Amino acid sequence: MDHFQDHVIHHGTVALAIRDYGGHGSPIVLLHGGTRNLGDWAMIAPILATRHRVVALDFRSHGASTPCGATWTVADAVADVRAVVDTLHLDIPWLIGHSIGGMVATQYAAKQGTCRGVVNIDGVGVSLPPVLPGSDPIGTRKQLQMMITQMVETPRPHHAFYRRQR
Repeated sequence: MDHFQDHVIHHGTVALAIRDYGGHGSPIVLLHGGTRNLGDWAMIAPILATRHRVVALDFRSHGASTPCGATWTVADAVADVRAVVDTLHLDIPWLIGHSIGGMVATQYAAKQGTCRGVVNIDGVGVSLPPVLPGSDPIGTRKQLQMMITQMVETPRPHHAFYRRQR
């Protein structure tokens, strides 16, 4: 039987759905991908909780969290993660994120600097390798940098599809 507690953390006008798996040891915050929800971590979270304090959250406009209205940005998500970390007193957590969650985790580490490490599963990062392969490495670098900038700065659309139920 899974042992967890579901509750809500308020960050400004947004209510963030949280699933706290408990556990002891260094904290881990689990961040789902776009159009997904905290339920994606149901298989791995109890295993991680045998050695860590584990918390998953629904991003705004996802799962059971508050719809954000028109848009949300990665910066909003980073601030939401910070609110969860602060409210639950998660001292220097690990961040594990999939897809947009990986990008949020990476941005959190880059902007906040208060995490033990990041596991970014299939998300875009904040930097590029020094050497890129191919016949046009300069053009490839420019394209990748534009993509990173767009993903970080472009608001995410509000859409009912983002609010899948657990």
